[in-house]
This record gives sequence, C-alpha cells and structure tokens, in this order.
Amino acid sequence: MFSSLLVFAGGKEKRKRGGRGPSLCLKVWAMPEGVRIRVSFNDLGQPIGDEARTLSSFLGQIARDGTVAPLTYTDWRFFPEKNKKAIMHLVNVSIPVPLLPLKI
Repeated sequence: MFSSLLVFAGGKEKRKRGGRGPSLCLKVWAMPEGVRIRVSFNDLGQPIGDEARTLSSFLGQIARDGTVAPLTYTDWRFFPEKNKKAIMHLVNVSIPVPLLPLKI
C-alpha cells in the first residue's frame, strides 16, 4: 500500500513512508451528468468553503493533464485559445464558475 524509502541520517537507517499521491478527484469525475458542485466565492473572486478544496484539487488534476494543459507555454497569453476553452468546459461541466469582472 505505502511505498517506503530508506534514509540514512547520522549513520542510522530510518524508514520513510511515501505520501498519499495525487488526488484523482473521483468524486467529481464520477458524478452523474447534470449534477454540479456549487462553489462559493468571496468579494475578491476567491473560492471559499469546503467546495474550494474540491475546485482546487480538480484544477490541479486538469493542470497535470499534458494534453489539455501542455507545459510548452511559459506565458498564459500565448496559451492556445482552444485549450483555454477546453479547460473552462471541463470545469464548468462539473463546477459552475462565474466570470467575475477584474478589479484594478
């Protein structure tokens, strides 16, 4: 279940357990069609509450997908528009995210 790693510190052998691994967001991917998770946002447009954690994990899952979010772009302005739309579609199918006006 857990992988272990041997660490030698000060001549002593210590066994270090592996981490939990990345979240697969099975809760989000396995939801029936049409069911969505409502996320609350504060005045600054930041997600709050327990659902914020779910949104964050889901966005991390999408970001680790090299086909949707390739690492070849170092600037968001040069990121292809079709990929941006694909990411927003993936998110909005499960978690409705309102478009908030930018405050400058």
